[in-house]
Amino acid sequence: MGQLSFSDAEYAGKRKKTRREVFLEEMELVVHEPIPDETTILNFRHTLEAYDLAEDILKQVNAHRARKGLLLKRGSVVDATIIAIPRCIRSRRAMSGTSG
Repeated sequence: MGQLSFSDAEYAGKRKKTRREVFLEEMELVVHEPIPDETTILNFRHTLEAYDLAEDILKQVNAHRARKGLLLKRGSVVDATIIAIPRCIRSRRAMSGTSG
């Protein structure tokens, strides 16, 4: 293996970016407005919960997706993004009395 140049050594010494940092960098390329911070997003989520709006939003999202031939059956608003929630295997096993 050959000798490392200064720029190669400098690049190798940099820490790896977190998934969040990569995501925010990519968002800045797409969204040309300020991206809300965690507090703003959390307040948004609490407002949705306080007024029971999550179900209505899910219906609107499903209506939009149905027009495109897609369906979202179950989800949760997390950081203002609707994601699928997996069922807990441990809870099902405890309820059925089996171990695993």
